[in-house]
Amino acid sequence: MKAAYYDKLEGYKAIKLGDFPIPEINEEEVLVNVKAFSLNHLDVWVMEGKYPMEIPLPHIFASDGAGIVAKVGKNVKNVKEGDRVVIFSGLSCGVCEKCLSGKDNECNSFRPLGVLENGVSAEFVKVPAVNVFKIPENLSFEEAACIPITYITSWHSLVTRA
Repeated sequence: MKAAYYDKLEGYKAIKLGDFPIPEINEEEVLVNVKAFSLNHLDVWVMEGKYPMEIPLPHIFASDGAGIVAKVGKNVKNVKEGDRVVIFSGLSCGVCEKCLSGKDNECNSFRPLGVLENGVSAEFVKVPAVNVFKIPENLSFEEAACIPITYITSWHSLVTRA
């Protein structure tokens, strides 16, 4: 598959296009054919070397994306092949007290997609099935790809914190 990636933490000037293997999924994951992705501040910080953890290189970047489900693991029930989806980029364990109470962003194992593992700037990305949500036909992939950082951050600030 083709992917935009970098092999040095030197900002956007280090971005290259290259070939990578299509990710293999497990029973609980989906493979998404990425149709659009958006950049957010975290993506920029990571590619500039400002993230406080070591980033594996070469690195397929970007957290927020949308696309079409290409393959589903055998235990996946929430989506099927061909579904149009947005990818929620906050990955968590799904079983701790915080996750089970709906506060997965406070999970001790919380990590953003595209930081310590490959992101969505590729033809395909694998993610846990719980991290994809169907999108309506009237929402473009480009619009959907902007939802995870802009909409969710605003909603959390206004509804949860306000």
